[in-house]
Amino acid sequence: MKKQYGTVTGRIKRAVAIGMAAICLLALCACRTTEGAIVFEEESVTEVGTDMKIMFITPLAKHPIWLEAKAGAEDAGKELGATITWRGPDITDSSYMVDVMEEAIDQDYDAIIVYPIEPELFVDVMEKAKKTGIPVVTICGDSAPGLRDSYVGTDVERFGQEAAELIGQKSGGRANVAVLCTDYDVINQIQEYEAFLKVLEEKYPDVKVVVRETDNTDSLKAVQRTYEILENYPEIDFFWSMEGAGAPGVVQVLKEKDMLDKVTVLGTDSMEPMLDAIEAGEAWGSLAQNFYKMGKLAVENAVNHVSGNDVPDTTDSGFVFITQENVQSYRNESIF
Repeated sequence: MKKQYGTVTGRIKRAVAIGMAAICLLALCACRTTEGAIVFEEESVTEVGTDMKIMFITPLAKHPIWLEAKAGAEDAGKELGATITWRGPDITDSSYMVDVMEEAIDQDYDAIIVYPIEPELFVDVMEKAKKTGIPVVTICGDSAPGLRDSYVGTDVERFGQEAAELIGQKSGGRANVAVLCTDYDVINQIQEYEAFLKVLEEKYPDVKVVVRETDNTDSLKAVQRTYEILENYPEIDFFWSMEGAGAPGVVQVLKEKDMLDKVTVLGTDSMEPMLDAIEAGEAWGSLAQNFYKMGKLAVENAVNHVSGNDVPDTTDSGFVFITQENVQSYRNESIF
């Protein structure tokens, strides 16, 4: 007989223990390296024997999804003869990323690739880059077009619209949805969420977002949030995680509560725990962005900017909906 926990606190304590083990075993759902308030950075340099230097500033240096972008960037660097320096924290820290960008400008890098996760914090340093003539390519989330030279990433409006269409159709036009996001001020997720709500309002008025919570792209925190949401909003029958680490945490809780047949999970991106859950029929599907292509195209844009070639203002790196029907073929075709 299963042990019953009578309080949210009891469930969360158990979830924390289970979550820690699961995250370690599944390797890197959203790993952190911290000591008090210190954030340790990851830096790597891929040299290809050229004078062209490109700084790639990532929000999550060791996150498996961003490591896909790193691989794409490095492959493009090798093909085009550019040295790629990879810098970033293990926990998203916009102020730290701005500092790295300042360093890149002071060290006279030829181009900078950056995800301005909170655009207003990057205004001054991006203006400084423009004044010094260093091209800036934004990736994954855009800033004001006047501050950067080009953007590479998912069409965030289309991404949000697709999530709304999928849930609207899957639910038959009637659902109570819980949404997990990284934070409320992450620019691309703000835009995706606005597009999502607009489609629901226009086409699926009986699909309601009951609650939206943050999980800091942390599977363990997603576990905690999921227990709280299910306790406070028992009517929830859909979860949409707007970032890659959340949905595996949601699935873990639903398994614990024997609710996999009552709540449908739509995730984002293609982390291994999510692909495993989809393949096992524990999660419905995931909208996977192409981070490898994103990183590769960003370097190609940067090199073209430096070389004086024409570059599109925006480049859509695309996404695909992964379900149980195509998860195996997706894995077979993936570079990872």
